[in-house]
Amino acid sequence: MCLGSGEKFVGIMFSGVDSRCRVLELDDSEMLDCDDLIEVCNSAPNSEAIYAGRNLIFVVNYKGRALAVKSFAVPWGPRRLIYGCLRATKASRSFKNAKRLVALGLFTPKPVGYLESGGKYLLHRSFYVSEYMTSSSGRPVTLREILLDPLWPDRTNVLRDFGRYTYLLHEKGVCHKDYSPGNILVSRFPPLHEVSIRLPMQPPLTPRFDLLDLNRMTFGRMNLNQRMRNFRLLWAEDQDLKAIIQGYAEASKESAEILFRLAEKISHQHKRSANREELWKQKLRTLFRTNKPNNNGNTSSQLNQSLDQRQ
Repeated sequence: MCLGSGEKFVGIMFSGVDSRCRVLELDDSEMLDCDDLIEVCNSAPNSEAIYAGRNLIFVVNYKGRALAVKSFAVPWGPRRLIYGCLRATKASRSFKNAKRLVALGLFTPKPVGYLESGGKYLLHRSFYVSEYMTSSSGRPVTLREILLDPLWPDRTNVLRDFGRYTYLLHEKGVCHKDYSPGNILVSRFPPLHEVSIRLPMQPPLTPRFDLLDLNRMTFGRMNLNQRMRNFRLLWAEDQDLKAIIQGYAEASKESAEILFRLAEKISHQHKRSANREELWKQKLRTLFRTNKPNNNGNTSSQLNQSLDQRQ
């Protein structure tokens, strides 16, 4: 890989193969050093996996601390060169965007560091490490869990608070390109009994919103259309979107009716487009799903059927 100032090459083992690795930045030098970060990433596959998809997320307990390790998928083909030498990796962007959010006074799990491995010019693996977030009022939940649960306590107020939070995000120039409900953690809820017995003059406990999956973000001024377009990936029902926009309008002093009409139109367009795309994918999968004939001309399903009859 192309080295810059302050970068350090160290040895690391991945799947029994000795590769080269660089630790570019570490945000927690008082508690962890480069060797610690390497050990954390190396031990991740043997730890608890909390997400398994294209990327993997593990929780590693290290020196009395719970750390979240995001292991990004191995890039394919020319992307190995692009991410290895020409473009910042997803791990690098996640770390730097997290530091920028913290500097802006916004919440995200505390960044610890990131690590990349590969050859001199080709990227093999990359990891982003942050603190694993817990909450005094129980585990944080994603916004998706709240949107899917119509009986969630104080649900409307939580959604309005989320709208106010999004306005703050936009005012600070932050546009999260993957602003989906699974990438927004919600915590600091009052206990259930406090929700039911809240006194008239007692202010509610404001939820805290933390951003996840930070590798695709832009920073800068946003016009009204861009701001409302940022809500489209929530896939919220109209009444939920209306509550969110109500909070946004209260914070922005804009007309809630105008904002909702625009946000609703963009949301419906996105849903129709995404549903059409998924329908075409299903048709293509059906079209190209064929059974290979075996040597005697039977398809695999026919062969299985004949074997069952013989038994």
